[in-house]
Amino acid sequence: MDSTESPDGHGSRDPTVHVRGPLLVPPDVTRAKFQEQVDRWHANADAYARRGWLLLSTGDLSVDIGFLQNVAMGGRTIPVMTACVRLDYWNFDLWPPSPTFLDPVTRQSAPSSTSTPRRCNHSCACQVSASTTPTPSTPETIGCSTAIFAKGT
Repeated sequence: MDSTESPDGHGSRDPTVHVRGPLLVPPDVTRAKFQEQVDRWHANADAYARRGWLLLSTGDLSVDIGFLQNVAMGGRTIPVMTACVRLDYWNFDLWPPSPTFLDPVTRQSAPSSTSTPRRCNHSCACQVSASTTPTPSTPETIGCSTAIFAKGT
């Protein structure tokens, strides 16, 4: 598999998900360590399920995990998937697993409003809002503390 293939083996890689980069750890070592982590998950699956952590799928050096939380609705509580992430174990364990937030239905990367925003570097004049769709020329940022305090919020 090259660095642009889908980590789950189901078609082309979502272009909004980061490209993995070169494989720096011998593939056999990475796959053996990854498999050990998956085996450990299965050994503790009941405990994780009680916490609301569900292993949704495993791919080539990646896992999709859903997080459930009980939510009160109409006098009852129902489990709701509050987050879904893909942990990418590319170059494990030289690099830590890299999380990407996913839409739990499509398993495509989640909209940027779900992802962690980048810190302001003052090159954006702190005017890019969370609702702005980021492009290569206008990276998504959060307002800097100077702008926030100046506005009195």
